[in-house]
Amino acid sequence: MRLPARLERRNALFQQWQALLTNRTKRTRTGEMIVHGVRPITQAIAHGHEIRALLSDGRLEQSRWARELLQDPPAPVVEVASELMAELGQRDDGPPELLAIAAVPADDLGRLDARLSGEGGGRVRGSGTGTGTGTGLVVAFDRPTSPGNIGSLARSVDALGGHGLVITGRSADAWDPAAIRASTGSVFAMPVVRLDSHRDLLSWVEGAAGRGGPGRWWAWRRPAGTSSPTPTSRCPPCWWSATRPSASAPGGANPAISSPRSP
Repeated sequence: MRLPARLERRNALFQQWQALLTNRTKRTRTGEMIVHGVRPITQAIAHGHEIRALLSDGRLEQSRWARELLQDPPAPVVEVASELMAELGQRDDGPPELLAIAAVPADDLGRLDARLSGEGGGRVRGSGTGTGTGTGLVVAFDRPTSPGNIGSLARSVDALGGHGLVITGRSADAWDPAAIRASTGSVFAMPVVRLDSHRDLLSWVEGAAGRGGPGRWWAWRRPAGTSSPTPTSRCPPCWWSATRPSASAPGGANPAISSPRSP
């Protein structure tokens, strides 16, 4: 699609971008998401995610960050009228300097392989084929209902040196703007993959065990009458081997999270 140099009206293009804020079906159908904030945009670009448009409010006095990014933009730049930019930025205190329209990454376990083998970071396309031959820690989140919780966990996994996050089952969207904001960009710093079932992840972990040493799998459940999840496997949840693929799965309040497999 050829993008205009400036957008001043609530036309079809604006409505398409606006729908990315709240409509998961539109994000899935277009394969696009909207990215707010300095760190999320910076992380998305730094880790090789495809940027399809960079939106600017056209202000005369720009921050150094915005000025440098616009001097060498990763995608076509569209200057958006201030009031429209404020709507897309979901802000009441004025428009943001920049927003990014980015491609939704592929839900491909090969992206985890590439990260674990050191071939790539949070890239849109991984070079692996789902064999899990590398080593490291992958965290799985089973049926989370809040985008903010997904983002918060992604930020924690990234800060602790984890290699990826897998969202399993019917869940909130990892590419909801609320999830991206809560992650402060960590969803772009490592592979985040959505799977229909935990069984796909278990197969990947078991395949890694067959090729690269014993894999490990931990899951947490929330016992009835308690407020904190507890580990259900034989392995302590705070330790893992740095020389074998591992997966850890904190679940939600639903006690039916999938049962762990013994290492």
